[in-house]
Amino acid sequence: MSNIDTSNIPFDSLIIETLGEKENMACKMVNNLLHSEDEEQILTGLDKIMDNARLQEIIYKVKPTYYLFLLDKEFEHQDDVHDTVVEILRSMDREYSDYIERLLQYDEYATKILARFLENVETTEYNKKSILFTVKNMTKHKQYAATWYTLMPSVMMEYSPNSENRQIAAYILDQMVGLGQPAQVNFIKNNGLVRISNIFETNETENINTGIVLLMKTFLLRDKSVLKVFNQYLQKTDIFGRLANFLDVLQKDDLLTLVKLLSILIMSGENTEVYVESGIMLYLISLIEFPFKNGVNGDTVSIAFQIIQYVFYNPNTKNKTNEYGFTSKLVQAIRNYKSLSSASLDVVLNTVMNMMNEPELRDQFVFFKCRDEVERVFANFTDKQKAMAKTILANIEVVERTIQKVQVTDEKAQTDMQKVLGSIKYAEEKRAQSQKDSDDVISPTKTPDIPRTKHEPFVVNLNPTSQKEIPPKAESPQPKFQAAKKRDSINGRKTFLAERKSFRLSKGHDVTLELQNLPEFSQIASTTSKITVDDAKVIAELNMKKEKRKLIIQEMYTTEKTYVTQMEKFVSSVLPTLLSLMPPAAQMVGNYKNIFDLHKMFFEKLEKRFLAQKTDPLIVVSDLFMELFEKKELGDEYLKYLSNSEGALKYNFSAYSPQMKQQVMKWGQSCIILPNFLILPVQRLPRYILLLETLIKHTPEVAQEEYGALKDVYALGKKVTMQIDSEKKKIVKKQTLDNYEKSTTNYQPNAGRSFIRDGVMSVKGKSKMAGTVVLMSDVLLVLSKKKNTFVIKYSIDLNAIKIVPNDSNSSLRTIQLLPEKGKEGQLTMFFPVDVDFDGWLADLRNTKK
Repeated sequence: MSNIDTSNIPFDSLIIETLGEKENMACKMVNNLLHSEDEEQILTGLDKIMDNARLQEIIYKVKPTYYLFLLDKEFEHQDDVHDTVVEILRSMDREYSDYIERLLQYDEYATKILARFLENVETTEYNKKSILFTVKNMTKHKQYAATWYTLMPSVMMEYSPNSENRQIAAYILDQMVGLGQPAQVNFIKNNGLVRISNIFETNETENINTGIVLLMKTFLLRDKSVLKVFNQYLQKTDIFGRLANFLDVLQKDDLLTLVKLLSILIMSGENTEVYVESGIMLYLISLIEFPFKNGVNGDTVSIAFQIIQYVFYNPNTKNKTNEYGFTSKLVQAIRNYKSLSSASLDVVLNTVMNMMNEPELRDQFVFFKCRDEVERVFANFTDKQKAMAKTILANIEVVERTIQKVQVTDEKAQTDMQKVLGSIKYAEEKRAQSQKDSDDVISPTKTPDIPRTKHEPFVVNLNPTSQKEIPPKAESPQPKFQAAKKRDSINGRKTFLAERKSFRLSKGHDVTLELQNLPEFSQIASTTSKITVDDAKVIAELNMKKEKRKLIIQEMYTTEKTYVTQMEKFVSSVLPTLLSLMPPAAQMVGNYKNIFDLHKMFFEKLEKRFLAQKTDPLIVVSDLFMELFEKKELGDEYLKYLSNSEGALKYNFSAYSPQMKQQVMKWGQSCIILPNFLILPVQRLPRYILLLETLIKHTPEVAQEEYGALKDVYALGKKVTMQIDSEKKKIVKKQTLDNYEKSTTNYQPNAGRSFIRDGVMSVKGKSKMAGTVVLMSDVLLVLSKKKNTFVIKYSIDLNAIKIVPNDSNSSLRTIQLLPEKGKEGQLTMFFPVDVDFDGWLADLRNTKK
């Protein structure tokens, strides 16, 4: 956005309401101070506005550019000037309910100034947040949407994983995109879908929800040609895969919003095949259970049926549901028709009616006794539903008269299937027995003498060291499994590698290999094998788990590939130049290459395994992650990097030198944004934990070796990440204390002092000001900043004050620090809605204990 010299706007053109003679004189006097070449004079003028309610009444009558123009200028005391200007704007907004409306109506310069201020790399996160709250208030005034909508590109820069302001930016973008097609097009052109994908990468529920809502607003279009173009952009991202994963983690209203989005996207373009490939179909089928799963409601299930129906009607995808028991879900829906709306039941019956055209599916409906369920509830159907039900019954009757069940399941597959089912049944019995034994121990009224099964019990052991206390079994591991751990296979078939340390089944009940040879679900329904409906559902669920597992491991592979590729780009193209122009950056990002080297080696092994086993039903990854998490250098390098990452992400690299500023601009022209690279290691370890947790969920327990090994890896990974996080917090607090000690003029150190928190806010002692407030274990400092040096404005001994909070006004709460003796040294801290009042109050009180 081009610069406008807002400092030379004539005073008279800024007046909105006629000023009285005295008002005009006061206003001009302050105006002269604000336009002074002396920064102290400028700060004096700003302080007068901050601290004088009568003067604020006068300022209300002129355009906000009267003082906002200072945001366009550079100062030696830049933070002090900008902090105060922003605080005046927020204060005026709080005091006058129509202040922002007047700004939009009368001030043609203000939004342009605010846009440039948001885009300025030297603007602090706090001030950006304050401006975004002002923009949020602008969105309440739809009649001026044409004015505040122009801020979209500036706001989008804050919709980023490395921005602390991403949530409020998401709210504003939601309001903007909702204005209609021009706004939706603008959002897409400004890489909105890429930004949503990056936000999804955080895997934080709040970020996921804002991204989903933004997608919904973006794709609510009537123009099909524009929608088709939007859809092409969407398919170039990894968003569909992300949405599939979210189906597995979101619940209740969040989950319902997601399936509503999926229903919009399935109708907005040729997405049916993408739904199958990304796993969305699998997860939707998994949602459908009666009674409903925890966190799933009838509306969610109803929409899921509607989406699956679209996929079925596509000739290229209609057979993709055959192996995962979707026919069983439809029959369950008919049985539980009261749980669904009439419209949803229409969808169910219509889907069954159309699926009857497929021979394999007809056999499945017969197998699941669809006729019995339809006849049982037929009388309760509407006329339309009865017509569809009659067609279904007629089809089933034809099938039952003519079906010839001559197809026989492969003998090996039959044997494996029965062994798997037997192992599952055994596991369920042991789990029930274990629960009963537990109840007996804690319930003195029960008889402890309970008959025991001859089968070996489970061994639950999450502490690997205690394994040494268990006497070794007489029978040693089979030699072929020992050899397999070296060559990754037995007679050409892949096996599970890591040693078992938790949740043991007895020797005869591990069915890892048999799971790879299960018959297809459609084959079961049309064979002469004697298998119950419940067993068929179990096989369908196992097949679904195996397919989901493939998708999760594929995500592990693709995200690791992207991670390593991005890191390599930074290490080879950016890091050498950065360290050359700015040697102190080595303290912040000097070990970035070491982390890259670790992941490069890990990815090489992961890629080799994935490519070798990607056609196998059960790909093994536990041993690879165990090896990674056991590396001492992993914890050391991540701790070193993460301890400096917060400062690096907030650091204004452009301000280091003119050469650095020019280089940052050059990188920006090539879409190289430093924070986007610096945040990569911050996100990676937590992502591993989430992926492993999901993988465990979709690994059958009866696949004993890999299931148990994954649980061990997950426990170790979580322990490593928690230790890193705990140590990082200690280091960061010590670093922050040291930084304030070095950069604050006349700072008085205390050997026992510790840093607690800091932030920019308004305070009032002798006069009102905006400054950096630093809370330490024994003292509270209010600092003014001059370049990179802090000056102490107030120093409050926390041992000599009492704390008086006031939250009666929710829009502006306060905390008073009153001296226990005398009146000197009183300080009031002001907390608008976006500042953590409760956290500050709790920490202040803790210093008094």
